[in-house]
Amino acid sequence: MSNVSAIDARELRERLVEYFEAVTEYPASRGACDLNCIINDWEMIVDSPIRARDFPRPPYTDPEVAAVLAVDAAREAFCAATPQTLQDEARWLALPEWAALKAACVEAAYAYRRASSEKTRRGDT
Repeated sequence: MSNVSAIDARELRERLVEYFEAVTEYPASRGACDLNCIINDWEMIVDSPIRARDFPRPPYTDPEVAAVLAVDAAREAFCAATPQTLQDEARWLALPEWAALKAACVEAAYAYRRASSEKTRRGDT
């Protein structure tokens, strides 16, 4: 991801925020995805496991990088605690690893929104 263009960074940022929000709102807002889909969607957005150097500064801020790394680690922990195919959603949603992933996504969504607001305020869109 070196030489990330502003358009690529903006598109990736938008996809990440969508993912953070999907996890945060699941299962209340299921949409078209089940839990398997949500967990697997992460690897459609980023190459996991990710590294800090995959998110150069700028355009990413240190809080954004820390947040995305935390989400990746929490997702990996959830995956390690569950079978490859999740058939009993209620059981898997009750795991502390799911709560940790959801919390990491809440924090990440906040970090990304905050960075976006600061960039807009400075005129760095």
